[in-house]
Amino acid sequence: MAKLNLDLSGVVASTGKSVLPTGIYNTVITAAEPKQTKGNAAHYYLEVSFTVEGGEHDGKSVVNRFNIVNSNADAQKYALRDVKTILTAAGHANPNALSDSDEMIGLKVRVSLEEAIQMKDNQPVCNDDGKPYRENKFKGYFKPTAAEAVVEAPVSAPVESPVEAPAAATAPAAFPWNS
Repeated sequence: MAKLNLDLSGVVASTGKSVLPTGIYNTVITAAEPKQTKGNAAHYYLEVSFTVEGGEHDGKSVVNRFNIVNSNADAQKYALRDVKTILTAAGHANPNALSDSDEMIGLKVRVSLEEAIQMKDNQPVCNDDGKPYRENKFKGYFKPTAAEAVVEAPVSAPVESPVEAPAAATAPAAFPWNS
């Protein structure tokens, strides 16, 4: 074995992945980063972190991923629709164009979340103790309000967006974050 002599006194231990109860939360976007998918180097997604502002869960973050370029046309269509819905709800200067993912950082938006069991192939994904992993499913994005950060009401159905879905995008010759 190798001696490490690590001083971890200034390090905060991880509390694990945040899973919030079903509800509607006021959030601020704290990170937005494009990433290549593992399965196809020509495809990429936008990973966006939403941090709750106010209420019992103040400071907790949840992450959503949007398939910006993907061979699944439906996944891409819904992802682009959701990104435009976020930009519109947050009051982005031009919700029809996002030239840099950093433009999303600092935008405030209300998100509707549903707490669920993580599934794969119609089976719950479990940890080593056999307990199923929990996750949040994003159900909608809305204009922020000054009201209470959490509305303790279950989300009954996904919110339909009035935003017209854009045509399917094609993979860029070079990914924009590499320029």
